Amino acid sequence: MTTLTLGAMLVWAAGCSKKEEAPPPKAQETPKVTAPAAGEMQKTAETVKTTAESTVAAAKAKAQELIDKAKRLVAENKYQDALNALQGLAGMSLTAEQQKVVDDLKKVIQEALAKKATSEATSAVTNILGGK
Repeated sequence: MTTLTLGAMLVWAAGCSKKEEAPPPKAQETPKVTAPAAGEMQKTAETVKTTAESTVAAAKAKAQELIDKAKRLVAENKYQDALNALQGLAGMSLTAEQQKVVDDLKKVIQEALAKKATSEATSAVTNILGGK
């Protein structure tokens, strides 16, 4: 009986040590887009597009508002205020037309400020010399 018991234990031990191999991983299936999901994705894309267009339009309008303010201030001979208004455009994307207007305004402002400084300096010297 000892031999039989020893044989049974060996069979049992051999059976327990046998490891089952894991099945090979299945290939991942690509998700299929259903018609309702495609429709949802289309709606989302349209919403994103509309939002982006609105944001761009608002930015262009804000830039134009600052440009118009600077034009008004130049017309009122408030050159430093006009320059400050134009500095509000920093970091904004301007259209080619807006950029040209801004460049022209800056040139006018710089010339006016230089002329004003020269005029003030001349007046100061004249006052020092006794109005001659």
